[in-house]
Amino acid sequence: MKVVLLAESMPDYAVEFAGAVSQYCETSLFAPERSLAPYRATLAPSVDAPVLDWPRLRSPRNGPFLGQFLNLIRAAKPDLLHVVSQSLTWPSLVLPLRGRVPLIETVHDVVPHPGDVETRRIPPQFARILRSQADALIVHAQALKPLAARCFPVPGERIHVLPHLALNRYARLAAGRLPPKDGRFEVLFFGRIYLYKGLDYLIMAAERAQRRIPNLKVTVAGSGADLARCRGIVKTPELFEIRERFIPDEEAVELFQRADAIVLPYVEASQSGVIAMALALGKPVIASDVGDFREMVTGNTPFGLVVPPRDPDALAAAILKLQSNPDLRTRFGEAARGLAEGPLGAEATGRAALKIYRTLADVSQRKGRAA
Repeated sequence: MKVVLLAESMPDYAVEFAGAVSQYCETSLFAPERSLAPYRATLAPSVDAPVLDWPRLRSPRNGPFLGQFLNLIRAAKPDLLHVVSQSLTWPSLVLPLRGRVPLIETVHDVVPHPGDVETRRIPPQFARILRSQADALIVHAQALKPLAARCFPVPGERIHVLPHLALNRYARLAAGRLPPKDGRFEVLFFGRIYLYKGLDYLIMAAERAQRRIPNLKVTVAGSGADLARCRGIVKTPELFEIRERFIPDEEAVELFQRADAIVLPYVEASQSGVIAMALALGKPVIASDVGDFREMVTGNTPFGLVVPPRDPDALAAAILKLQSNPDLRTRFGEAARGLAEGPLGAEATGRAALKIYRTLADVSQRKGRAA
């Protein structure tokens, strides 16, 4: 089977997923070179990824690019197209001209996140156009299927579940590195900082937990529109290390390795690439009970704790529980790595994707014969 993956954004996920699928399918990855270039060194050699001068959203070059994009798809002669990024803007307009090639989309965020100004800059018409022609959708958890069925014009039987695979490229980057620790119990909040991330609840929880954990340290690494508001509620600035900027991969790996736990105090979510990084680097997680977090973190192989959202007392208690129980942290860390190397690794994910692809291809062939 020949598959073309389309990824306008989320290059770290796209590269990892392409490598997984390429173990079972002839795989091409079409993505903007400006986002793909930093990841090419870790792209599986079996993945064909042409260099694409893919224009930005508001560039006047989108018109000419659409013809090139359609020609690339036709030349590849795929059995299936799979959109693996959160959005596909202008190219979605020409996908109706692709012929009878089945189209599947991975919906990473079923509903827009509160305060996510980046995603809201993308006109919603593009998402509607894409999903109106999708033959099937993928979400990352069983808990998200009913929501997706309510939100999108796709029958429930054509909504498939494929868990977010571990981003093991970070484990490969971490090989042989062991950053020094300063003796403090360190929790890490990582990534974009918008309202839905709930950083304010972590700040309140940490300041309460510090009464029982004098050596507590909270590292906040990333940037976003909600950080300024959150800074305003900090009462003990010495408790926090804030790195307000884009965090390159090598620094991200160091921060995850140094942390004793990764904390996601989100008030809303579908899934999280931060959890996928924590899995790869064998780190215990504390997460709010939103989106697929409970299913992911405390499923058949627990690797962390789940607390109610918007509950700083429960979050403080979870931090204290991990701090006071190093054996539990070790078990959670080992469980995380086991998942990353097994059920949520490349081999298992590629195999599961192939099963979905074959189901979709069989349906498409039956429709073709009926026509």
